[in-house]
Amino acid sequence: MAVEKLEVTDAQLTKLYICDTDADLSTGAKVAAVIKNSTNNVKRIAFLEDLGEFTKTRQTNEYQCIDEDVSAVSQGPVSYSETEIKLFYKAGQENGVKELETMFNKKLRKQFIIVCSDDPDGDTDTKHATYIIGEFINVKTGMSIQKGDVIRVPATIKITRLDNILEAGAA
Repeated sequence: MAVEKLEVTDAQLTKLYICDTDADLSTGAKVAAVIKNSTNNVKRIAFLEDLGEFTKTRQTNEYQCIDEDVSAVSQGPVSYSETEIKLFYKAGQENGVKELETMFNKKLRKQFIIVCSDDPDGDTDTKHATYIIGEFINVKTGMSIQKGDVIRVPATIKITRLDNILEAGAA
């Protein structure tokens, strides 16, 4: 039995978009349409330095008997991660900083679309394109100003929903 060649999607060229919570992101085709047609207040969060981890975990409970050498484990509720995204900042640049500040100040929820594609032309229908979809709130905003460095805008976001991974070409 031959082992298949391992292929991966490079993290470079990953894009982050945010949009209203009423946008239908149930299929790859619908996600592509929202991005392409700029509907549902879709906005690209640009000039990202890092996205961090978008994860969900499940609490577990372990039950152990005192009179037997046995235990049982049950699965509890799902919990979602907080992650820090980092953007480079330049005054007047439209890269989503204002949208993230507004989310924080007005306690808004938004959906996120992470487009993972190693296609330099940005064609989201080919070249291993994948969408990671979910919902988040912004729980920390501000500026990072360090001597001898560029100005960064770190935002800590709390994932409130993390959907399945969608292939861009999937119907």
